[in-house]
Amino acid sequence: MTKPVQILFHKLPSLGEILSLNRILYVLIFSDFVVISAYGLLAPIFGVFLLEKIVGGSLFVIGTSEAIYLITKSLIQVPLGILIDKTKGEKIDFWFLFLGNLIISLSLFAYLWVSLPWHVYLISFFYGIGGAFTYPSWTGLFTRNMVENKESFAWSLSTTFVDLGCAGAAILGAAIGEFLGFNSLFVIVGGLSLLGTFLLFIFFDELTKN
Repeated sequence: MTKPVQILFHKLPSLGEILSLNRILYVLIFSDFVVISAYGLLAPIFGVFLLEKIVGGSLFVIGTSEAIYLITKSLIQVPLGILIDKTKGEKIDFWFLFLGNLIISLSLFAYLWVSLPWHVYLISFFYGIGGAFTYPSWTGLFTRNMVENKESFAWSLSTTFVDLGCAGAAILGAAIGEFLGFNSLFVIVGGLSLLGTFLLFIFFDELTKN
């Protein structure tokens, strides 16, 4: 084993170091893992859904729906981030995160009733609002509850869980859509997203005390 590799293995965190992170971080990571993995179930075949199940569905509809989501999220999240930073305490972070995830979850359930392109655009708009509430509040909570000198490890742990969850969800989501149909998939995705949303209350008491 070469010296650089030996150094790398020597620097790997022990179980004790992994467990030493702030408990709030673990809840945020796990909640994010559940919510984003839920969407990961849908992502691989969402384009197929729009093309096959939406009257007038096309590549243009797919691109427009994504653009609406990104524009909505981008325009709203900056002022919300400023408001969070200017408000004392972390309760606002929690409630914005909860509200954002709740909007996202309900938006996923709404796909059960879509049939026209404008339905998809409307859902993308609300999904963008949910994302705008979620992103600055999640990152704010995560950043403020970092353990000193373990910042990079905490971020890498978060992205690893999310990436692995999405990888598994991509395969599972395609299988569910293939064998059970899109409606079953939307119910499962929305249900998992709601579960991840309500997991946030695990650390609500801690934020209330601060």
